[in-house]
Amino acid sequence: MALVLLSLYLFLNFRVALITALGIPVSFLFAAMALYFLGYTINMVSLFAFLIALGLIVDDAIIVTENVYRHMELGKPAHEAARVGAREVLWPVIASTTTTMAAFMPMFAITGVMGAFIAVIPVVVTASLAGSLWEAFSVLPSHAAELLRYDPDKRRPARIDWRALRERYAGMLRWSLGNRYFVSLLAVFILAVTAIYAATRLPFQLFDDVDIGQFFVNAEAPNTYSLEDTAKLATQMEDVVLSTLADEDLDTLLTNVGVTFIDFNRFASPSTGVGCQQCRFPGPHRR
Repeated sequence: MALVLLSLYLFLNFRVALITALGIPVSFLFAAMALYFLGYTINMVSLFAFLIALGLIVDDAIIVTENVYRHMELGKPAHEAARVGAREVLWPVIASTTTTMAAFMPMFAITGVMGAFIAVIPVVVTASLAGSLWEAFSVLPSHAAELLRYDPDKRRPARIDWRALRERYAGMLRWSLGNRYFVSLLAVFILAVTAIYAATRLPFQLFDDVDIGQFFVNAEAPNTYSLEDTAKLATQMEDVVLSTLADEDLDTLLTNVGVTFIDFNRFASPSTGVGCQQCRFPGPHRR
């Protein structure tokens, strides 16, 4: 978060950076609400999704705030600049945000344990982007109208002089627009060559093979339980495991009543009120 705020401060003026940063908590609040109502929790995967979304949610606010500031530089009053500037970029910002959401939607189609493991990532990203879109056009214009100020007499020089780079970029852009058919064909050719090289030369492995494809579940019942009562409890545990894991995700399921698992080489002394289950995953060639 601090690095994002520092980047905004270095490349934008202070007021624009402040208004942009004010929208980050609102976007994360939308994501937290989505996690709560959909039954997800805050864990390492969801926190990783928040990190992914952090660099995306500021784009909408930057575009709207910069356009409002541009209208102020043209001489418009603050409230009129906020209204006109936000309206001008409404549909382009909606289009860019929805395409980013669509890029994460295929993650919902992943099935099995891995699909359930990473399903929270598109939830957090899409909810954060929806929150940033709502904030950029409902809250941010009022902040811009009240906080943004433009005074040409008191304008400070920019920290970075972009003039030379901007002129070179403008010349390249004019040449590209004048030769748009050649540029389009060149882009398609480079994309095709890159895709063919990646498909035929670059090795791909989505997730590495795990060393231990099994896990153990220990359960302890009250001391008054007999072996028969513990066996009934173990049967209920088996039903939970079988209903949670798909057939292709589970190779074998072994239940022991009266012993407790300590590690892969040791079991505890027998007891009537304990039990353990061993679940083994299929090998990589069967997944």
